[in-house]
Amino acid sequence: MTCCYYCIFLNYVITWFERLSMFVILLNCVTLGMYRPCVDEICDTNRCKILQMFDDAIFAFFAVEMVIKMVAMGWSGKGAYMADSWNRLDLFIVVAGSSVLSRLWVIRETEASLTESITADDDTILVAVQKE
Repeated sequence: MTCCYYCIFLNYVITWFERLSMFVILLNCVTLGMYRPCVDEICDTNRCKILQMFDDAIFAFFAVEMVIKMVAMGWSGKGAYMADSWNRLDLFIVVAGSSVLSRLWVIRETEASLTESITADDDTILVAVQKE
């Protein structure tokens, strides 16, 4: 009898999790359709910043989903995470997305440090000019 309740609960969780995943995929499609790459090259508008936040949240969801499935199903073997082609595709997308995000983070940090350096140099030049 306990096994039957467990199976019903497990089927409910899987259905709920799959529906949530499908909703996030649909949301991702909508936000990708709203993005304007030719207009939003710099991403300084509110629209672009909001879409970027949605993109980051959706990526985080997919990464957490991947980890949960890996822990629940196991890494390899029959019925494991890597046995399903869709899961391998998800793994590739998350790994590729994390490499792109890490590169963007490095670029942002480099730009921020360059801006601080230029500002510091300008202040030094301004002080030198004022002393003369």
